[in-house]
Amino acid sequence: MKRHIVIICLAFGLGGTSPTAANTDVGGPPGSPRFQRAVQDLKAGRNISAAQAARQLIEHGASTPAPQAVMGLALGRQGLCSHALPHLASAKGTRTYIGFQGSVTHADCLRAAGQGREAWGVRQESMNWNRHDQHVVNTLVSGVEDLVSASAWDEATELAHRAIMTNPSSVVAHTSMARVLLAQGDLSGAELHHWVARLNTPRRTAAMHVNQAGIAEAYGDVIGAAAAWRRARKRNTKDIHIVAQYVGWLRRVGHLDRAMSVIEERRVGAKQSSEMLIESIRVRLERNELEAARMVWGRLANLYPDHPMTVALLKEIDG
Repeated sequence: MKRHIVIICLAFGLGGTSPTAANTDVGGPPGSPRFQRAVQDLKAGRNISAAQAARQLIEHGASTPAPQAVMGLALGRQGLCSHALPHLASAKGTRTYIGFQGSVTHADCLRAAGQGREAWGVRQESMNWNRHDQHVVNTLVSGVEDLVSASAWDEATELAHRAIMTNPSSVVAHTSMARVLLAQGDLSGAELHHWVARLNTPRRTAAMHVNQAGIAEAYGDVIGAAAAWRRARKRNTKDIHIVAQYVGWLRRVGHLDRAMSVIEERRVGAKQSSEMLIESIRVRLERNELEAARMVWGRLANLYPDHPMTVALLKEIDG
């Protein structure tokens, strides 16, 4: 608790310094007209078109890894992480991968595959300490989520602490610390950092609402938690991580029908999030739908055969 008080004091007036390292991004490489169209589609957010163009280049025997980078990025940005990961791994370090900040998509996909530690490793390799504090804080906070997904609590807490020391008044840093402490059952510490985050901005982010829901749940306040979850989902309707956490809360409070309706929404079902698949299995187990749970488990095992939860969930189904 003393450590939290020290960094809270820093949040109200004392600055921090950041380590520096040399690491600069470079742009994508020149190439064929078809490749350039794929790149333009990727830049414009036309990820389906970009993936189609990259696939054609790969199928026609393109010898450079650049099309692999475009393919991996386009698939990853659609949430198709299982398909994206092999392409991203083969294109890692290329100009196209670096120019489009491929490490972010790569790390997010590794986390989605249940490889949180590896995700932080990829993110850390490309981290640029020379950039502004907010970039460093955002990268560290993403690393916190990577490590939380791997239940690496001590390392996640340390990263959140580093984020706060980098910018003691950062809302996202204190929100991240509140999340980590809440997940470990440190309610007083979580409330303290949640309070500081709220003081530093009039705007309430989706992550802040998620923390508020967690705090309400810890106090047994189902109505307060439900209200916070509504605000979180309204603030960010696309984040599959938030959706999965929401389904987990619905399952814990026994709202299984509502949980199933969220799972079956098209925009959720189209994703390859292991977190969402795991919650889907658990909800079906709670509903005693063993065959349906086994089918979803088969999808998880097919997409992510090395996921650390695969064996444990199969035991739950068979048990």
